[in-house]
Amino acid sequence: MPSKWFSVSEMLATSTGLDNTPPTESPLWSNIDQTMQRLDAVREVLGKPVRITSGYRSAAVNKAIGGEATSAHCLGHAADFVCANQDPADLCRQVIEAGIQFDQLIAEYRGSRWVHISFAPKMRGEVLTYRNGKYTPGL
Repeated sequence: MPSKWFSVSEMLATSTGLDNTPPTESPLWSNIDQTMQRLDAVREVLGKPVRITSGYRSAAVNKAIGGEATSAHCLGHAADFVCANQDPADLCRQVIEAGIQFDQLIAEYRGSRWVHISFAPKMRGEVLTYRNGKYTPGL
C-alpha cells in the first residue's frame, strides 16, 4: 500500500551526492514502504506537514554523514523529521500520547533540531533526548 503523505524520493534523498538507492530486489524496499506507512500515522497525529530530513541511508551515505554503524536508517526502518517551528520534545510527546508504536523516538538537539523515529522490529518504545553530545532517557 502506498504512503498517503510521503514519497520514496523523500526517503532516499541525500545531500552527500552518493547513490542512496537500495538494490532492486532488496528486502529494504519493503522496510522503507512500511516506515512510510507508519509515518503516515505520525503525520495524521501531528496534523501539520512533516518533512523528512533523513530516511533510508546506504552504508556509504551513513558513513559519509557520521551515522551510527548500527543505525536503523540503514535497514530502512527509520526517519528523521521536522515540523516547522515545533520543538522536538513536544512532537515526541504527541506521538507518545497518540499511542503510536515505535522502536525508538529521539528528540535531537544538535545545532539544528529534529525528531528521530524508528520502527525496527523490536518495537522497544525507547524514548531519548540527545543534547550536548549525549543521549539521556526520556524527554
